[in-house]
Amino acid sequence: MTTTNNKNRDDLMARDYLSGMEIGEIGRSNGLGPRRVQQILKEQGVKMRPRIAKADRSPVSSVHERLGRKLIDFRFDNDLQPNEAANDLGWSYTKLRDVERGLVPIDLLELRDIMTYTKKSLNELTGIR
Repeated sequence: MTTTNNKNRDDLMARDYLSGMEIGEIGRSNGLGPRRVQQILKEQGVKMRPRIAKADRSPVSSVHERLGRKLIDFRFDNDLQPNEAANDLGWSYTKLRDVERGLVPIDLLELRDIMTYTKKSLNELTGIR
């Protein structure tokens, strides 16, 4: 049973990586370190992308980053692909990825949409009370 679960997890991780997700995001979603994620991706035969400079991917704030991680966790828990979630929210794939990475500011209506979509409160999503 565990081998089957790991195979499914590994397949999902490869698909997420190929759809644009970063190794760190995949690791957080699966409770694995970046080195293990890289090992699994290599075992899956996935060609690694060149690394992006850290300065090019800094989150807007820790709150934006936390909100993005919660959105990724929601997608993973509900077996949703990025394109599905983007369509459900009425966003482009690129916008969803940027929000999940915490790279773009979001307005109040977008925050409300995320809260409705995930069925989570502001505090649950951001830690803001």
